[in-house]
Amino acid sequence: MNKIEEFVNQYPAERTRNDARRILHMYFEIIDADPNTYFSNKKHNYGKDMMTYYTSENRKIKRKAKNGLPVKAIKDLAPLTRAMCVSRVKIFLEDNGVFLQPNVWKRIKRMGGSSHETLTIDAAPTREELKQILQHGETKARALGLLASSSGIRIGAILKLTESDIDFDKDPVRIYLPAAITKNHKPRLTFMSNEAKDAVKAWIKERDDYLDSAVRKSKSLKCGKDPKDERLFPMSDATTNTMWLRLLKKSGLDQKDKSTGFRRLHFHTLRKYFDTNMAAAGIPESVIGCLVGHAGYLDHAYKRFDEGKLADFYKKGVNNLLVFETGEDPEQQEKFEKYKQEQGKKELAMGNKILKLEEELMTVKKQYVQIEGNYRQLNGKITGVEQKVKPFAAYQMQDILMNTDIDAFMHEFYNNPEFKEKIRKILEGIKKKVEEMHKQQTRLEITCSL
Repeated sequence: MNKIEEFVNQYPAERTRNDARRILHMYFEIIDADPNTYFSNKKHNYGKDMMTYYTSENRKIKRKAKNGLPVKAIKDLAPLTRAMCVSRVKIFLEDNGVFLQPNVWKRIKRMGGSSHETLTIDAAPTREELKQILQHGETKARALGLLASSSGIRIGAILKLTESDIDFDKDPVRIYLPAAITKNHKPRLTFMSNEAKDAVKAWIKERDDYLDSAVRKSKSLKCGKDPKDERLFPMSDATTNTMWLRLLKKSGLDQKDKSTGFRRLHFHTLRKYFDTNMAAAGIPESVIGCLVGHAGYLDHAYKRFDEGKLADFYKKGVNNLLVFETGEDPEQQEKFEKYKQEQGKKELAMGNKILKLEEELMTVKKQYVQIEGNYRQLNGKITGVEQKVKPFAAYQMQDILMNTDIDAFMHEFYNNPEFKEKIRKILEGIKKKVEEMHKQQTRLEITCSL
């Protein structure tokens, strides 16, 4: 076994093996070396080779574009792709006892920028887009698409599922993913919609004929298809990608990112479709993360939610995942329409009531402004009366006191009844004027308060 195959066989996932194999072949093509004799000379300048690999355009590979290898220099690729290309080569070198100096990796890091950015703008397909794509597919394609979009399972795991991993008798249908087929090697549970269930069952009826045909074709191509393949979808990742590309082209949705050349609606965006639509239905992020298999949520979510609770959450959001069906009961839909009409009438009545109240409020505001003006006017009159009455009372008393001998006054007051009566009448007159002033002030205050 050659060095490259010995290295890539460490990876359990077929897709990872294929990616690593392509990257290493590209590395040796660029530096023009044989992988099997590459490590015989330990004094070789491996750092220089790494920089050549990172900065040179892949002109030799350009003539072999059919292999699917990039033509650009590694440093000009999308950040995540660039990081993967460097990482695979680094691990390969270290597995063979070659550890490059830190300054090499620092130079690469400076030249490449961040490896955590994403340049391709991919998005979850809308329901109409997914419907447009899948309606061009045969039974197999429709079953794959609806299963992926309603379960959130990665394509790699879907292609390893067997019929025994699915419980069609429960509602919603359970999919039990064993640890051996998941990315993080942890078993998990997810579900599929009844729409997907019908599509998968239709595919199961055709599956054996498909496998027989694939076995016969493989014999003629001498690639050895296993006739006892127990997988629900007995096909490779490459076959699935080819099928998806064909559907995109037929639907007119084969759009690419201008900067990277990657497709906007690749198969993996069906996981994003699941994630986005479940979130739109109000399903908690921790539940969605658990169903799609995000490692950060699995352990925590399974402690909080048992199978029944996860199923209840899924049923609340599943109508948002449907592609060809509406998920609506006609009777319930009729009730909902009546409810909307009643709500519309109530909203109209409420709007009219609010409009009337606003008109009444404007009238009250005008009256308030008028009353406030009257109050200011009356308050001015009260002040005028006070100014007139107070000096008068003070003047009367002042006149009596200034023009009278106090001793003679007191003598007359106690000894002359007529004089005493005269003083009493003067004081009563002053008292009446003061009382009249207070009454007028009270009436004015009452008027202002109305």
